[in-house]
Amino acid sequence: MDYKITAADAALGQIEVTYLKNASTVAVYTIDVPIVDGQYITGDALSQEILRRAPVWIAERQQAASAAPNFADLAALVQAVEVVSNGINTGAGIIANAIPDSVSAIVESRTNQAVLTETFTPAITTL
Repeated sequence: MDYKITAADAALGQIEVTYLKNASTVAVYTIDVPIVDGQYITGDALSQEILRRAPVWIAERQQAASAAPNFADLAALVQAVEVVSNGINTGAGIIANAIPDSVSAIVESRTNQAVLTETFTPAITTL
């Protein structure tokens, strides 16, 4: 599996790694870079650490999922998510502006690291 380091956070000593298979993104993980003898690992040691954390199970899961014919049964269970807000009463009505302009949906990966998967903008209404 290939990878690219796509971001670094000096305050936390972390890097963001995008894992790729056939030039397509498989997963994006944030990795706490190990510190050995007071120094961040680099070079081959860093590459080995990144590859050690590669989500190889995803390819296995994709293969198993493609063989299961009844995903439509699961998809039928999906329910729409309603964004609810505590509005601000302006006297002319309650303005639902207590929510941010955009909301990020976060999905936990198998290693409990958050991965940004989608950003959407909720509709703002006046009641």
